Amino acid sequence: MEGQGTKPTIGGVVATLARAAGLLAGHEVAKAQEELRQKAAQAGVDAGMVAAGGAVAYGGFLAALTGLALGLRRLGLPDWLAAFAVGLLAMGAGGGLVLEGTARLREADAVPHRTLETLKDDVARVVGG
Repeated sequence: MEGQGTKPTIGGVVATLARAAGLLAGHEVAKAQEELRQKAAQAGVDAGMVAAGGAVAYGGFLAALTGLALGLRRLGLPDWLAAFAVGLLAMGAGGGLVLEGTARLREADAVPHRTLETLKDDVARVVGG
């Protein structure tokens, strides 16, 4: 019975396993937070593109309205047509930015896939051996 003092008890093994699982869970949570931070940063860039597109489209709308006002005032084709064409071009560019930004936001994936895979591997190691 001399060696029994150095052998770990079942309670000790369970306590060690619980501490290790807690540390592992803490590391996995930290990795998930970092992955989510990165995805949120990209979503912020995409949202900025949507906002910029909206601002450009609004500017185009104002230019188009100015073109119409000039046309009604002067009834001279060259002035209002030129302003209206520039306004339509600006609205088209702004609309393109809005469409691209919203498409990117729709495609954004907020799930921390790398962390979930690591967690699955950790669970498989603990359960499997």
